Amino acid sequence: MTHTTLPYKPFNNETQHLAIVDTQGKIKELKSIFPKYKIKIKPKGHLPKTGCLMADVMKRSSFKSLITLDIGTGESGFLALNMAALGARRTIAIDVDNEAIKWARLNIRLNHFEKKVSLENYDTDIIFDIITANLPQIPSNSFGSSHDDGGPDGRKFINQAIEFSSKHLKTKGRLYLTAFDFLGVEKKLNKNNTILNCLQGFGFKAKVAKRQLKEITLNSYTAKKLSWIKKQYPLFNFHPTKSSMGKYNVLIIEAIKN
Repeated sequence: MTHTTLPYKPFNNETQHLAIVDTQGKIKELKSIFPKYKIKIKPKGHLPKTGCLMADVMKRSSFKSLITLDIGTGESGFLALNMAALGARRTIAIDVDNEAIKWARLNIRLNHFEKKVSLENYDTDIIFDIITANLPQIPSNSFGSSHDDGGPDGRKFINQAIEFSSKHLKTKGRLYLTAFDFLGVEKKLNKNNTILNCLQGFGFKAKVAKRQLKEITLNSYTAKKLSWIKKQYPLFNFHPTKSSMGKYNVLIIEAIKN
């Protein structure tokens, strides 16, 4: 079968990745130019789009000899592989989805990272240098997708990751966290504190390191849950137009433990 190699451009952004595309236009594999690694894409699986945003922020820092954890590594193991390729001494990758773990393990073997990346239940005695968390966070009143659903207000897994990281990061350790702006990251949009204030309350100095505008397409999972999202965050304006159901920003938060 003939394959074509093209630049991988999630959100129309340049990345350090090349996409291996088959004759039907489906991406079968991604190859990272720097740092060097590759991932097989599960058939009908999810491409690492927000993961690429986080990887772009992470490459500004040194990972050499660090101990790192990727919470919710997903079916590609993308961020765990990225940290290992950047020089982390040990990376633990965890996920509650057994199918995702199976595919992540395949990608670990593909890169010969078995001695650098382990898929396991995290050892709560370990203190990490860096934790990444690119988690499901679409507000939902009923479970429909392990890849997307983040509880009724979308912040269930984010809150868990913040609390866990406050206990298992060393002083000056870093947490990289993905959060959609409609969840009340910087501005209070319902009775809950902002996510940045929550981080501060758990002893972090946090900032938004990157933001990416994303359109809500008609048949997307976000579109299906939009009426529920608006009930949870009534003060957020999605700015719908005739051609779009609205837009929001995907944010990458960098939080340093005090």
